[in-house]
Amino acid sequence: MTLGTIRETIAAWRLPPGGDLLERIESMIEPALLAGQFGSSPTQIVCGLQYHLGGAEDTRQLADLAQIGPADHVLDVCCFLGGPAVQLAASYGCRVTGIDISETAILGARRIAALAGLEERLAFEVTDAAHMPFADGAFDVIWNQGSLNHDPAWLAEFDRLLRPGGRLALVFQVCPAQTPPNPDDHPWTLEEMAARVRAMGYRVHVLDDLTEREIVLGWEALAQRLEERRDVYAAALGEGWVQEALAEFQEEIAAMRRGAWSNGRMIATKPDAR
Repeated sequence: MTLGTIRETIAAWRLPPGGDLLERIESMIEPALLAGQFGSSPTQIVCGLQYHLGGAEDTRQLADLAQIGPADHVLDVCCFLGGPAVQLAASYGCRVTGIDISETAILGARRIAALAGLEERLAFEVTDAAHMPFADGAFDVIWNQGSLNHDPAWLAEFDRLLRPGGRLALVFQVCPAQTPPNPDDHPWTLEEMAARVRAMGYRVHVLDDLTEREIVLGWEALAQRLEERRDVYAAALGEGWVQEALAEFQEEIAAMRRGAWSNGRMIATKPDAR
């Protein structure tokens, strides 16, 4: 799939009229997702616009916990096609800048913002999350859902970009507490993540283990969506793909239940002065 082909697909997008904005966007982009133009992962394809467990409900929960409002400028790190950014701008009235390392994702996000009439509140840039081209203290909220790189350089960059009194709003992979490997090469435990943030002087307001929620709202919901629209996925990708995707989702549920991995959630506030 060439960049030129994907550009042509994006340019041809037309937002269907009427109804819920996020559902209209999902309908518009689904053929491109099924064609693998933005990735081939079954999780990505079935998640759709919001490529993280829990979809729009996860975004709503995190936004409410972070007390997102119209005065906020949010940096959405690893924004993919901008689904959470659209939801935040449309539902909470804030400004959002989204960044992603994928040029095709950013091209799609910009087109979606324009079609949704949200260009004044949404901006998207291709950049590496460890080295972002923004001024110190430029954002009120640093936001990431399910794609945090467990790298101290990322946290340092978040801290640089967050204004005093600003908030971190994160859903991130966590490893079991008993995992002993190289501390520089594994996902952090929930408490290790909290300790790193507190060591930066932040106050942690919310620290949740999301295991059961991710199973129900995440993997089980994805399996249900796949079953309900089985004919659509089978027509585009084959019945074998559907069966493999369902098996993959069940494997992830089993892995979470045995404690192999999970997700955590954190809201933390940067000190007003240092």
